[in-house]
Amino acid sequence: MSATNRGAERAKDDFYVTPRSAITPIVEHIPQGFTVVDAGCGTGAIGSVLREHGWDVVGVEKDRDRARAAVKAFGGGVVYVGDFLTLPQRWDPSKVVIVMNPPYSDALAWVQRALEVAPNSVTALLRLNFLGSLKRRSWLRANPPNVYVLPRRPSFGNGRTDATEYAWFQWPGDGQCRVL
Repeated sequence: MSATNRGAERAKDDFYVTPRSAITPIVEHIPQGFTVVDAGCGTGAIGSVLREHGWDVVGVEKDRDRARAAVKAFGGGVVYVGDFLTLPQRWDPSKVVIVMNPPYSDALAWVQRALEVAPNSVTALLRLNFLGSLKRRSWLRANPPNVYVLPRRPSFGNGRTDATEYAWFQWPGDGQCRVL
């Protein structure tokens, strides 16, 4: 989901590893008592941090090689191979929450799907300018998230940050904005 090298060739599937420094600030805001579904888990960066903090984690990843890496990062466990947007639901919606770094090019569809399958809580790492879109305007007004702004720009793999601010967006929410 990085805006690094804008105009350059994007990573396959819009996949960028979420740095630990971007994950740990949101941990205290993830609801307890649920299994976390790490949607689009990639190589397991988010889920492995959440497992370290006591959550049971289930992954969903469409790339088999990344799914295998996620199983290792999770220390075992379940990673379903498939497209999160079309994968049949494999869990009880009352017992899971979703935490994800979705492909930004299709972020709204991922958030909407996540809310269908886990209405208790969806937490997504997104560019802060997710809020600034006519396309998403009416949906965001009807579904205001809580926004947790990262005070430091994360680096998505090249050791440098890009020119974009990021935040964790959480639904259901009441439109509160906080700096982590």
